[in-house]
Amino acid sequence: MILYIGDWFTVLAMFILAGEASDNSPLAIAGVLAVRSFTFAPLEPITGMLADRFPRKTLMVLANIFSFLMLTSFILLGLLDSLFSVYVLAMLLVLGRATYDPAQTAYLPRVCDEDELLTANALISGGWSASMGIGAGIAGFVISQYGVETGLMIDSVTFLVAAVVISTLPHGGPDPDEQRGGGAIEMFRDIFAGWGFILRARGFGSGFGPIVTRPLMTVTRYMPYIIGLSLGGAGLLYVGVSQAEWGIWTLVLVFFSHGCSGISWVFSTTLLQRRTDNDWMGRVAGTDNLIIVLTMGVSTIAAGYILEEELVTLREILLVTGLVQLTVGALWLLLASPRERAFISGN
Repeated sequence: MILYIGDWFTVLAMFILAGEASDNSPLAIAGVLAVRSFTFAPLEPITGMLADRFPRKTLMVLANIFSFLMLTSFILLGLLDSLFSVYVLAMLLVLGRATYDPAQTAYLPRVCDEDELLTANALISGGWSASMGIGAGIAGFVISQYGVETGLMIDSVTFLVAAVVISTLPHGGPDPDEQRGGGAIEMFRDIFAGWGFILRARGFGSGFGPIVTRPLMTVTRYMPYIIGLSLGGAGLLYVGVSQAEWGIWTLVLVFFSHGCSGISWVFSTTLLQRRTDNDWMGRVAGTDNLIIVLTMGVSTIAAGYILEEELVTLREILLVTGLVQLTVGALWLLLASPRERAFISGN
């Protein structure tokens, strides 16, 4: 939660800096998220492989120390006066996060038993959701009152605090007898072996939804349909956002839509963790993140370009994205749910 709250200080600061450097171009501001995503994506298979080779807790600590050093250096050297430098900082911070995320995902199943895993993922999602609201609110106030550099310095401190907290946690694997040596060629072989494992495995991957509906996620007869229904629900609610007048109902619809998205994320992540051996968990998590952030990068830059060129209105974009989610949810129910039902029943 410390990391999640700190993230919003830097993200909001980079949005402001990108806007100042580009006369508030929507495409330039969207570029902050796109650069983060397109940097994240190619790193994830590599950092996922590292999480299967080296101590995961150590990787998480080092990732936060690296992020602290990069962010502090940019602030002290005054390197945030151009759009290019903002993008470079975004890329460097992503390098730290790309190392951290698969190590954390692979770490969790080693410190939780199977019954605890779904609850743990729901709590992570709930923490992320709460931190997003708290972090964005505090960050917006601090940056508006005290400036961008103050916001960035606060985020740099959160990296150090997180590193200290993580250093107190249990080991979490891989154990010494599970760690593997070898050079670069052997490491890349591990990446491709991980992809081969994923092709043979079954199952793929905000706070309110997962915590409230956690009891339903443990009912066997509902499990094959949870992902499809939650995706469809998220899409239907965003169709409502596109049609409603801006106001309190917009907030209500967005809140419940992200609750549905959170259910999908928590359940799919838990399925991956349950169905993946420890030896493969880092690479599976890295590839899962690769697909997610690559999709985010493409959609973000596309949305920025559409708004920059005024090709369609904001409401039309919201309608289309809602319909896409509805379609994906329906495809899951039609194509994946029968296979999930057979898998759960042991057929």
